[in-house]
Amino acid sequence: MGLVRREYADFDLLPDEQPCAEWISGDIEATFGCERMPPEIGTVLVPDVMPGLRLPGEVRLYDCLFTDYHTWVEPSPSDERVPGVRIEESNLTEVLIAVLTVLAALCHILRTLMPEMQSGSCCCVVETDGVLRKEHLIEALAKIHVLLEPPITPCGIAAKRELEAATRELEALVAGWDGEGEPPVSMVAWASSFLASGLVDSEPEASS
Repeated sequence: MGLVRREYADFDLLPDEQPCAEWISGDIEATFGCERMPPEIGTVLVPDVMPGLRLPGEVRLYDCLFTDYHTWVEPSPSDERVPGVRIEESNLTEVLIAVLTVLAALCHILRTLMPEMQSGSCCCVVETDGVLRKEHLIEALAKIHVLLEPPITPCGIAAKRELEAATRELEALVAGWDGEGEPPVSMVAWASSFLASGLVDSEPEASS
């Protein structure tokens, strides 16, 4: 089957391809008792899913079934992304800087443990309203523990031990934290120290 590339991807076939496609689809339908999926079904938005480089809210069913490198529907003016805005650190409050520092440390741990993030085929998206919440940190730590278990983790043995130690330190800080809002000074100090350690920027060691 051919894929005609225009300003956006679709499944329109050339005239000489249509008879072959009809024969193939008819054979599949007769063998497996299924029917062809209408094209509009594939363009349905799938919430809370982020395959590859797509961000939540812009993922379509075709992205999950095939590839996220195509634009499956013609973009509308409302779909155009707003240019990014660079925010100077001097314009941020101390509380927000503290929250972002802790979140950055968590993202760096996930990046070290996930090869798809290191390769650029996946990205980590973090949303914050300017406060830190204990339950969200506990959820993130639970995911980190799963990634630390072999054979999922791709990092070397030494790096894995350092990440486990850093995770335990953060868990202790979270357990002693009484709530929501500005992270305690000790937690921000841990995050700053971890980000400055260079562990997250080092190449993974080969594990035996």
